[in-house]
Amino acid sequence: MNLHQIVRNTTKADRILILFLIIFCFSLIIFFNRIFSNKPSIHIYSEGKEVYILSLNENNQVNIKGRLGITTIEIKDKKVRFISSPCKNKLCIKQGWKDSGSIICLPNNVIVSIGEYRKGGIEIDAITK
Repeated sequence: MNLHQIVRNTTKADRILILFLIIFCFSLIIFFNRIFSNKPSIHIYSEGKEVYILSLNENNQVNIKGRLGITTIEIKDKKVRFISSPCKNKLCIKQGWKDSGSIICLPNNVIVSIGEYRKGGIEIDAITK
């Protein structure tokens, strides 16, 4: 049986059912794509508490109060970096621009986690003092 015979043997109800199934499948694809679409964001924590959730798509500069003082974080071109921090060795600043992962200033207890937005944020297991 070739394709031409199959098409000729289908009834009007068969064609409507096939069309309905195709439309239903495309609707599911669009629905799930909107629900699970990636929204790149950064989560900023200070002393164990989430203080900001910011979009990685918007350029921004934020001052965060940490244990030692103010840390300045810059978001630009879908990347993030520490501009200034009151810590001694400035290791957080030396990490430079990041578009994934985390940047952590341990002395000032400021954490920047880069990733997709999740309802409720990203859970931190523990923070030591």
